Amino acid sequence: MHTLAELRALLQQYRLTPRQQLGQHFLIDPATVTRLVDHMGLSPQDTVVEVGPGFGALTLELSQRAGRVTAVEYDRVLAHALKERLGSATNVEVLHADILESPLPPRSRVIGAIPYSITSPLLEHLMRHKRDVIDAWLIMQREVAQRLVARPGSPEYSRLSCFAAFHFLVTLGPRVARQAFHPQPGVDSLLVHLVTRAAPPVTVADEARFFAVIKAAFAHRRKTLLNNVLPLAGGNALRMVFEAHLRSGGIDPRRRGETLSLEEFAQVASLVASFRH
Repeated sequence: MHTLAELRALLQQYRLTPRQQLGQHFLIDPATVTRLVDHMGLSPQDTVVEVGPGFGALTLELSQRAGRVTAVEYDRVLAHALKERLGSATNVEVLHADILESPLPPRSRVIGAIPYSITSPLLEHLMRHKRDVIDAWLIMQREVAQRLVARPGSPEYSRLSCFAAFHFLVTLGPRVARQAFHPQPGVDSLLVHLVTRAAPPVTVADEARFFAVIKAAFAHRRKTLLNNVLPLAGGNALRMVFEAHLRSGGIDPRRRGETLSLEEFAQVASLVASFRH
């Protein structure tokens, strides 16, 4: 853990400037770090994979709670600096690597403060390695976190909401004030807990088609469901019959995609499949 003064000294020592394109915002409030790690309930039996450790504000605290910590840092200079700072920590390994291309060890717990740009790719990475991941504790911008738990019809409901609800049980945790970071971001953050579902909440025959329908439905938010999804079902030549099938299934073709539940998206995906055969 380190304060703003200590962070500034480290940045100067390693001749670093926070890189906006990498979403680098460093935790500088030791009390916040302790509060967040307390909330995670780690034990000496846990294996932690930390995403983007930076100078190690979380890493040291994690190493004192968990049995093993692998800190994956994309920035080469930061990875080198962290190795120097954690030289005496025998249960920490620092890797200069891209977390999105890194394997996750069995029964790992993934933890970190993540930039907006890798939210969806990281969730997809966790989903692909779901057999190896117990859970994830991610600090992310409040608006992004709220999208993960958004319900149909709300302004925050999106493709990301659907993906998260299909693959994970998501719980929003404590607020992290923007003042806890340097450089200070424009919004507060939330600690988010994700647990991979043993089985999706809806049954779909073709997961790729299911998410293709969701993607199409959200592609143009002002367009109706019918207009957005029709190309997947054969195009305008089949408009009238596809519209009739939607209505017979209890789905108004004039609705917007952001009003549909996962169950309704599964129903539409099944209908699209029947038109493609």
